[in-house]
Amino acid sequence: MAKNKKKPGGYQRAKLTVEHTAFYPYLCDYLESRLIHNYAPETNRRHDSNIRKFITWCDERGITDPRSVTKPILERYKKHLYYSRKSNGEPMSFNGQATVLTSIKTFFKWLTQNNYLLYNPASELQLPRKPKQLPRNLLSLEETQDLLNAADIHSLSGLRDRAVMELLYSCGLRRQECANLQLHDIQLTQQTVFVREGKGGKDRVVPIGDSATQ
Repeated sequence: MAKNKKKPGGYQRAKLTVEHTAFYPYLCDYLESRLIHNYAPETNRRHDSNIRKFITWCDERGITDPRSVTKPILERYKKHLYYSRKSNGEPMSFNGQATVLTSIKTFFKWLTQNNYLLYNPASELQLPRKPKQLPRNLLSLEETQDLLNAADIHSLSGLRDRAVMELLYSCGLRRQECANLQLHDIQLTQQTVFVREGKGGKDRVVPIGDSATQ
């Protein structure tokens, strides 16, 4: 699969081609509906990618119209995800399988609600149970401090790296949340950070530690 350059230091896989299928007009309307209802762009991008994978799988089996999809077909795709392997040879996690199937369930729910389908074939599709596991590799306090001190604060790039790591560690920010920060989002006097459109597209205010403000 070819890769398209997305931004410096990162690549995004090209979208799977599904424009030739009868699924495509519905997919376009579905994504537009989500935009109108103010769903987060990153969430919409993930839904688009997951649904395109399902459409491609269907197309390879001669299923080119959502009206031809049945519950047994969806169960077959669920099994396909279970046995599929990522590019590194590892199986897809149960969390990953559930994320893909959730996108498909939401898509077919929308199709039914908008009277494109007489019934929802995904209504009774059960998602894989997500394992409840704590993170395995947690850094100790000493290891965390060593990581922070690894940045050369005598250079501009090192000072930037140290500030980013302090923000991530002190505020519990996600990578994209940190990348989206504007200078005026950080209030040093109040020791708070305003996070715009974080997880679920929701804004929030988080405290910032003393070391991160220095």
